[in-house]
Amino acid sequence: MYLILGKLDLGAKGIWYPISLVVILILFILFMKKRELTWRQIYTTFGVVCAVTWIVDMIVSI
Repeated sequence: MYLILGKLDLGAKGIWYPISLVVILILFILFMKKRELTWRQIYTTFGVVCAVTWIVDMIVSI
């Protein structure tokens, strides 16, 4: 974990936008109602959220 965090350039311009999107979307996944969801659906939701975050990051960075 230290090696991964050591290689991140947190001072880079624009890095905080995708990091903040990921944190907000992960918090959304953690606090959304899960009574009716199976683990498979939760993982699918996480995958969709990650894909949307990546797409939005690519659109904004261009």
